[in-house]
Amino acid sequence: MFFLYISLPLLILPNLSFSLLGANVKAYMVIGLLYLSVYIGKLRFSKLFYFEYLLLFVYLIIGFSVIYACDYKLALKLLIGQVVLVLVYISYRSQILKLGLSDFESAFFNVGKLFIFISMLLYVMGLVGLYFFDIVPSKAAYLNDHAAAYFGVYLEGSLPRLKGLSESPNNYMYFAFSFMLFFRYKRKAGFEYLSLLTIILTISGTALVSLLFYYAFLFFNSQKNIAYKIFIPLFVFLFGQIVYLSNGFIRNIVDIRVQRLGTGSGRFELWEFVINKIVDSPLLGYGANQARVVIEPFRELQSAHNSFLDVFLSTGIIGFFAYILFHLSLLITSIQLGRKYSTEMFIVMYGFIFLISMANNTLHIDYMVFYLCIIYAYSRNQPYKPLEKIDR
Repeated sequence: MFFLYISLPLLILPNLSFSLLGANVKAYMVIGLLYLSVYIGKLRFSKLFYFEYLLLFVYLIIGFSVIYACDYKLALKLLIGQVVLVLVYISYRSQILKLGLSDFESAFFNVGKLFIFISMLLYVMGLVGLYFFDIVPSKAAYLNDHAAAYFGVYLEGSLPRLKGLSESPNNYMYFAFSFMLFFRYKRKAGFEYLSLLTIILTISGTALVSLLFYYAFLFFNSQKNIAYKIFIPLFVFLFGQIVYLSNGFIRNIVDIRVQRLGTGSGRFELWEFVINKIVDSPLLGYGANQARVVIEPFRELQSAHNSFLDVFLSTGIIGFFAYILFHLSLLITSIQLGRKYSTEMFIVMYGFIFLISMANNTLHIDYMVFYLCIIYAYSRNQPYKPLEKIDR
């Protein structure tokens, strides 16, 4: 349990990092590799699941594409990063296998509640400093040059967004959404609603769309009658309209976010440019990690802000279809787990990873390791043991 209680917090705090030979090395990577080096002779392995085979296949295709990449330095940097991520995932996988599901759930619950609670506390402290003591915040090292950060607040223009313990609101909501689903699964309503509140306070377009789909799914999947299902959404809509029209601050926030959603926060034009580039080289793509080279003439970005387009741009049609198969395997696994444990948590969690994969590059980020660890922990072929330590 010792390593898991260190590994999980570091995984959800990817801003804890340092520079080594020009590369950004994150603390959870160091802990994962340290675990491998210490327990190399005692590692436990189990059979790979289909989603793991397919992920490795996608990584192999991306690795092969290094051969014809224009910028070898960028390509090799991604390849090394992939190898490290696989090794780190192996270390987490071994820890979960060794400890069992009940220990994993206990650690997940305790880490999750501390993450949510401390993030909310930091957000409140940030608001107090900014609006009661007129603190001048430092420049935030994420998204754009017009943002600033103070404690748990990410100040984008005049918009105070919750970032909590993460480096940005978007990074925060990736993890908070999974914790919220887990708290609901374990019937811990207090932590579930606190998680929900913090996600709303991120004022993230992706988060709000995800929440909309999530609660619509729960609502229409319930056993309520038709009249109830018509009346409640109508009431919520009318109440929202009254709040929107009567409160200038909320109206300003909604208008800003709706305007950004209308253009996909600039993504729609970017995707059109990327698709045109894909058409020019559909078979092999441009090579690993070449998105930033290809996109740079259009906009100074590091990715296509869409995992599917990023893979297509890098590896061509073979890598693209392999990545689709990987997602299909996750979807099928989620459906199977939902039936096994009688919960909607897994299918909703997959829906969330799919949505953020459509809006960002999720293949090589910390959240993918985090998500796969959850899926693996519940997919193991052994009898389920009820959670025993969660109420301690």
